[in-house]
Amino acid sequence: MAARDIRDSLVNLMEMTVQSWTES
Repeated sequence: MAARDIRDSLVNLMEMTVQSWTES
């Protein structure tokens, strides 16, 4: 797995987490 793929996955996960926080 490329480092960019890992970074993109982490960014995507953080974005979903932030969305769940702001919605609640």
